[in-house]
Amino acid sequence: MDIVIGNIIKADKNCREVNYFKSVYECFPQQNIFTQQHAAEILLDTSFKSQSIQAMMMKKSFLLERKLKMVEGVVGEDTLYFWEVLYNAQSFATINEIIHIYFAGVEGSSVNNITLQTFLKYKKIEERKLEFLQNHSLLDEYLALRFSYYFNNWYLKKWNRMKEYDKDQAKEVLKDILEMYLPYMQEHQKHEWHLLMR
Repeated sequence: MDIVIGNIIKADKNCREVNYFKSVYECFPQQNIFTQQHAAEILLDTSFKSQSIQAMMMKKSFLLERKLKMVEGVVGEDTLYFWEVLYNAQSFATINEIIHIYFAGVEGSSVNNITLQTFLKYKKIEERKLEFLQNHSLLDEYLALRFSYYFNNWYLKKWNRMKEYDKDQAKEVLKDILEMYLPYMQEHQKHEWHLLMR
C-alpha cells in the first residue's frame, strides 16, 4: 500500500470536516482499497475532488522512487500533487478517520493574504494543471465537471476579498487563466465566460 487517505477538520470561526472518505464511498460503497487503474475513475466520479496532503500517509520509498515533488513558488499546489500521487500509486486506500486539523484562519498565510502575487502564483499552477489534464486525457471531463465550480468558488471569491488597488491587475491574470482553457471549451461555455470576464 503506497498511500492511505483520511479526512481533515478545517478550523476557523467554525469547524467543518472535509470527508474525502465519504466522497469516495458514495461512488464506491463496496471498497476502500484501490489500484492505479482506479485513479481516473475516482477523479471523474468525485468531480475531481482532492484531499489535502496533510490527510495523506505516504510511503517514503514511494515518493522517492516516483520522484514526486510539489511545484514550488505557487499557491494551490495540493490539488495537482494529489492528482499526481493517485496516478503514480500502485495501490491506495481511503479511511474514515481524522488525520489532520487545519487552522484555516491564520492571518498572513498564503491562503488568506490575497494580493496580486497570489494570482500570479495561481496562474503558474494552472499551467501545470492544464499540462497534467492534457497528458492524461482528462481535460474535457475537468471542464465539464470542475472548472466552473473551482473558478467561481475559489478564484472569484478570493478576488472579491482583495484590496481595491490590486483588483484590476488581478482580473487580468484571471483572464489569462481563462484564456488557457477557452480553446478547449464548448461554445456555450466560451460565451458564458466571455460575459463574466468582460
